[in-house]
Amino acid sequence: KTDDTNGWNCGACEILYLGQWIEENSQKVKGGDGQSVDPDR
Repeated sequence: KTDDTNGWNCGACEILYLGQWIEENSQKVKGGDGQSVDPDR
């Protein structure tokens, strides 16, 4: 059962990482007007 626990932990970490990634990117993508902005500009 140790393997199952480790697998679950890895999945949870992955989800948390994805959550942070989405949060950071949402701030970059959304401009002050709430419109999508090109990150290169």
